[in-house]
Amino acid sequence: MYKIHNYRLLLLFSLIVLLAGCESETKMIDESIFGFDYFPVAIDDYRIFRIDSTIYDNDGLIVIEKRTFIEERITELFINGEGDTLYVLQRSARGSDNEEWRAVDNWLVGVSSENGYRIEENLKFIKMVFPLSVGTRWNGNQFNEFTEVTIAGETLQAYKHWDYEVLANNVNIDVNGTSYSNVFQIQQADDDIGIERRLSHEWYAPGIGMIRKYMEILDTQCTSACDGQTWAQKAERGYIVEQVLIDHN
Repeated sequence: MYKIHNYRLLLLFSLIVLLAGCESETKMIDESIFGFDYFPVAIDDYRIFRIDSTIYDNDGLIVIEKRTFIEERITELFINGEGDTLYVLQRSARGSDNEEWRAVDNWLVGVSSENGYRIEENLKFIKMVFPLSVGTRWNGNQFNEFTEVTIAGETLQAYKHWDYEVLANNVNIDVNGTSYSNVFQIQQADDDIGIERRLSHEWYAPGIGMIRKYMEILDTQCTSACDGQTWAQKAERGYIVEQVLIDHN
């Protein structure tokens, strides 16, 4: 009986040690390694961006340069039919600091344990997947790649050949005079087939979200005659856009 009693005590002690070890390991998990902090979402969060656009029209004979300021503010949340929590992103625009903000549209933002996404003009973009890790690739555009958009009265397939990838982390970058560290760079597209250029990159800072975006969505029919020219020189339609963060809470 003495030996059996000691055996039971030893078994109970081993079980307690094992459970304590498991509990300790659970407490030590650092959620920051998943990258949730790079896609923060909360009511009353706002971001103000400066957007510089170059638009090509009329076979490249017309080039329009435009600067716009966009404020994105999360105003409310709701639960959709699938049980997902979605946040309403109210977007306002103005042409300069001297103008009043004018409401332009509402987009949606969602985040789960697997990804962070936005629904822009009824198009769903999975901006990042968790955990964030260099080399991770995914299909970020949840719609037909041949979906057309209208730019300066002309339609083009802006999202052909997009292939998302976490390109780099721990990037140090200066945006609008502010230095950011530990930045993730996500490549959404980088394709050039001679008559079409599709390039899109975004940069994300911890605790803030996207701080910079750069896009080249360009088409041309000028091939051999334009050898040696840059896309900015030979583009006949499309746009180049740089979006930078200038203020946030």
